[in-house]
Amino acid sequence: MNIHEISYVIVNRNVKSAVFVYKHYNVNTEMPIKLKDLFIICESIEKIIQWCISIGLILDLTGEVCKKCIHGHFGLRKDSSFSNDIFYWKCSNKKCSKKVSIRNGSWFQGHNLSLEKILFITYFWIYKIDQEFVKHELSICKQTIVDWYNYCREVCIEILKLDSEKRGGDSVIVEIDESKFGKRKYHKGRQVEG
Repeated sequence: MNIHEISYVIVNRNVKSAVFVYKHYNVNTEMPIKLKDLFIICESIEKIIQWCISIGLILDLTGEVCKKCIHGHFGLRKDSSFSNDIFYWKCSNKKCSKKVSIRNGSWFQGHNLSLEKILFITYFWIYKIDQEFVKHELSICKQTIVDWYNYCREVCIEILKLDSEKRGGDSVIVEIDESKFGKRKYHKGRQVEG
């Protein structure tokens, strides 16, 4: 699994949902975006939403039947009074007019950070950018960055577990006795072999 595949599956703040997406949907294997591309994507909320829908980070409910009234279909609407994201999904049936946040069912759900900041935090985590730099650039408190970085790691661990289960094959149980992970700080301490 390459770094782009790992970054793609971090699509939901809930680890189980992120792993579900990884298991059931094809991972986009295009080249990872560059920082300059991310700046272009984040020029406006419209571009962010369009890009996130195109790669599956936000669910595309366009034309989906409304489960509340069964007669209407969802379409993307713009109204700044509904949420900070300005856009939302709305049922076409005037009697129903159900509204659904664009964050619903995505990794953005349940968080107050802007879509732009969440995308940048994830990008910086993928490329192992120091948290102090992220704090400075995005004007976000250190604890929020730590929480997101930890979450990204947690999703990767779950995906690696899932991949190791897949490689065992049908009716083959693979037992992992111990793990060997090591990182030396400032090139000091015992080097981990193997």
